[in-house]
Amino acid sequence: MQPTFFERLESDSEFTSNLGVLVCATSRFEDALDQYVPIADRSKKLPLSVLIKRLKEAKYIGDTLDFHIGFAVNQRNYFVHNLYRRLKKYSAGDLNAEQFKNRVQHLAEEFRFFTNLLNDEVNVVLQNPEAQSSEIRPTTGRLTPKISITSTFPSAVKRALASGA
Repeated sequence: MQPTFFERLESDSEFTSNLGVLVCATSRFEDALDQYVPIADRSKKLPLSVLIKRLKEAKYIGDTLDFHIGFAVNQRNYFVHNLYRRLKKYSAGDLNAEQFKNRVQHLAEEFRFFTNLLNDEVNVVLQNPEAQSSEIRPTTGRLTPKISITSTFPSAVKRALASGA
């Protein structure tokens, strides 16, 4: 019996290594999100999508950042939750394994960028500081910023990734 495409990916050490890096990068991203979540909510172990939704509702992240993070989270969910289900019907030669390897690698880089954005406050600006209610982050004691990304976000990502941020 010919192996499935999933079995091909599963036996590819580069893919599985990249997938492991993606899981680690996502875990760090979730930890970075915690600094913006009230202490009472941290013990609930909320799913990543719920954490992001709460931050958006609290207006800590704007529409542009929400779109980019949401896109990355959806793709991460595909690799973490749906990969086997979606690929088990394809034979080993049906799809391009290099595309999957590259996407997982780039997705991990995106999550590292988002983590740096949240941790280092790169490109973080206070939106309307006069109207903002000041909240102190319980974990750091710093003022909690409202995160905003301009429409040049994709080029900002490229610059940050190129610089190794």
